[in-house]
Amino acid sequence: MNDCQNMGISRDACYIAEQNRQATINASAEKQAMENAQSLYNTDDGNTHHHKKHNND
Repeated sequence: MNDCQNMGISRDACYIAEQNRQATINASAEKQAMENAQSLYNTDDGNTHHHKKHNND
């Protein structure tokens, strides 16, 4: 934030820019984490139904 203010930009504008920067980083990390988690549950076996049939005879 000091670099921003040293360029003559107001403290409020620098604060908002820093908040937006952090929000972007967090959103990107969350998106990647969700993609990683989703890939753990996806399989390439072509079987979209994961329940086992039970023989109740």
